[in-house]
Amino acid sequence: MGATSSTQKLTVECISLLEQLEPSQIEKKRKRNFCISIERQLRRIWPKCKVVAFGSSARFAKTLQGMTFTHERIYELCSGFGFGGSDLDLAIFFEDFNLQHYHQLSQAEKSAILTQAAASIDRDFEIQEYVQSARVPILKLWNSRHQIACDLCVGGFHVVLNTAMMRYYGELDRRVRPLAFAVKYWAKSRGINDSSNGTLSSYGYCLLVIFYLQSRFGPTKLPCSKGIFGDTLEHCEDFASFSKKVENYPFPESSLHGSTALNVDSVGSLLKGFFNFYASEFDMERNVVNVREGIQTCKEAKWEYPVAWRLSIEDPFESGHDVARVIFNRRGQIVIMEEFRRANELLKLGNRFSSICNVDMSSWQATSSCYICNGSDHKARHCVIRTGRLDIGLSCWYCGEVGHTKGTCPLLQFLHIPKESDSNTAVSFVTHWGSSAVRSSSPTLSVRKKKKCRHSTTMSAKSRRDHKPIQWKQLSYPSEMTSQSSIPHTLIGKHAVMSVRRNVRLRREYLYRKGLEGKEKVLYEHKQKLKEAIRSGRSIPTELRNVEQNLRHEMEFDDEKHEKPVDSIDDEYRNAGVFDPKIAITTSRDPSSRLKQFAQELRVIIPNAIRLNRGTHTIINLVESARSNEFSDLILVTETRGEPDGLVVCHLPFGPTAYFSLSNTVLRHDIEDRATISEAYPHLILNQFETVLGRRVANILKHLFPVPKPDSKRVITFANDHDFISFRHHTFRKQGRQVDLSECGPRFELQLYQIKLGTCDQKEAENEWVLRPYMNSAKNRNHL
Repeated sequence: MGATSSTQKLTVECISLLEQLEPSQIEKKRKRNFCISIERQLRRIWPKCKVVAFGSSARFAKTLQGMTFTHERIYELCSGFGFGGSDLDLAIFFEDFNLQHYHQLSQAEKSAILTQAAASIDRDFEIQEYVQSARVPILKLWNSRHQIACDLCVGGFHVVLNTAMMRYYGELDRRVRPLAFAVKYWAKSRGINDSSNGTLSSYGYCLLVIFYLQSRFGPTKLPCSKGIFGDTLEHCEDFASFSKKVENYPFPESSLHGSTALNVDSVGSLLKGFFNFYASEFDMERNVVNVREGIQTCKEAKWEYPVAWRLSIEDPFESGHDVARVIFNRRGQIVIMEEFRRANELLKLGNRFSSICNVDMSSWQATSSCYICNGSDHKARHCVIRTGRLDIGLSCWYCGEVGHTKGTCPLLQFLHIPKESDSNTAVSFVTHWGSSAVRSSSPTLSVRKKKKCRHSTTMSAKSRRDHKPIQWKQLSYPSEMTSQSSIPHTLIGKHAVMSVRRNVRLRREYLYRKGLEGKEKVLYEHKQKLKEAIRSGRSIPTELRNVEQNLRHEMEFDDEKHEKPVDSIDDEYRNAGVFDPKIAITTSRDPSSRLKQFAQELRVIIPNAIRLNRGTHTIINLVESARSNEFSDLILVTETRGEPDGLVVCHLPFGPTAYFSLSNTVLRHDIEDRATISEAYPHLILNQFETVLGRRVANILKHLFPVPKPDSKRVITFANDHDFISFRHHTFRKQGRQVDLSECGPRFELQLYQIKLGTCDQKEAENEWVLRPYMNSAKNRNHL
């Protein structure tokens, strides 16, 4: 058969599949009664409680004119992308609690609410599982009378907003739901639709469908998520007003129903394009599925620690949440990609939709239950390779970088740094994955905003007097979790001892090599005196008469170009170009959002850089840990009243440290028509660094970047103008003799005011150069 007939058959199969899998009216009514029953029981302890069904359990119902919002209609807040017989997702809301504050509840507070809910429900509801360790704690219930399973959790603003967004896309065009149903059915049939087992969730596949349509037809025809509701829903304080606006929300005039460009494509054609897009066109290692903006975005520009080995899907309303984080093993990502390629190849050959969904020998679940070790007696989440040891071939689970495992990740070494000792601190420092201490839950569910310290570096005396210790309590976790996540203090102590020994060894080696260079310098001076005496015909100096014969013998093999000794032991950048630099970027304490964003953009423009959360770590401990983990430079950015005003570049292990004032900072989002940042190493343009000090500064800045490839299209410029160094970042494209520049950002200006010969933690280090007030005269103005 031809390609046209196969596409038509795909369309018929997808539409019939939607009719078969869509929940019936009887099931909807049964789930409605179940939801109302749960709410009535919870109202015994919380009179102003509301239970809402969200997710893909059923479709939104149109609100009739004049109908009031009551708790019987709360069930209708669902997206309409769910199968018949699927579990019911329920969320608990409170009428007297601000909708914007749900995301500020701690995990312990949410668990406390679910614990009270579990104690108040009847025996008709069987508690099958209580998942407290999940990102969102879940109480799994089963009702034998209604034959319904449900997942009960504490609600939030994003829960309802995501559901409303999916409803919007589903009703915007009649092809969206059949396409999403077909993709979800295919994923479920092939065993790659289980988030608890390390594959993608149903919600993740729905976002893949929406993003594919946005990439194919543009965000003007299929709006991005941030442009759907605007500010009409995000400023609702209570759940009742928010739900009313969701039900009565009008569709935009530029809907897909009037789009002739999309109407010519059938569901079968879109299904073929979907598999071809993710199998061959979309780069999962570099780009992010970004439904929020409707365009492909680089991972490094989105997240602080991007994971390169797996798919990344940004939540449409939580920018810091990766929906694909559930893919915990590289093998799971490989299985998903193989399934996409298989489906794409079969559809290109004209196969039916049922053929790509059938479980055959090409499916991993046909012969095993675990796709990691191909075992049949356990699932992937219980695999000993995952829970015990890590495969050497895998990338780091913590930072996503290739070449090391989580046990040797340099970022984890920074988390071993102890905090400053403080008499007011209630608990000692522990890492976030090994901590069993959490903030005590408030019985009134009150949410307090953290008051930012006015000064970015230290806490004022008044703040220290008013500071009160935080009350903590202990929660019990499963033994397997605590045993895996806790870090023995003996390892930390051993690491500190090894670091001290290494520093002592480096110091001895430095003194030895420094002594050898001194001897070579004396020998060179003696040779110069002997040459001058022979050239002028004078007598040999008396101090050289005993060594004249040996000097003449060595001078026969000397090369004038390499004869002069080089003081390489004091050249801090002698290994530059041999090894790529390794940069750590951090901020001052209590950074503002603007300073965090600036540090993040610095991390993106400097290759091989990582950003560290400063917390309460001291400069001494930061420098020591960076030195022990073989970082080549440490960059510290500071601020005043929310505006970045300082940048410190500390070269490791022994210095120097350059101090710059920072001004005229323009972040990337403030630059119109900014270009996407390439991952290629940039070429450097260092302009107007003519003096000895200027060449010294250029050397410090130059060696923050690795050596680029000749075909790199990325350029970074440091232009000196009257001691003000302007930073610009561009990509270029050459067309014939014309070169087009596109600015990537950010922009800022630097002014050097000090260079120390040591590291930034050494207060006694000697100053190499300092900008003094008397240097501001016109005659001595240009120092660089």
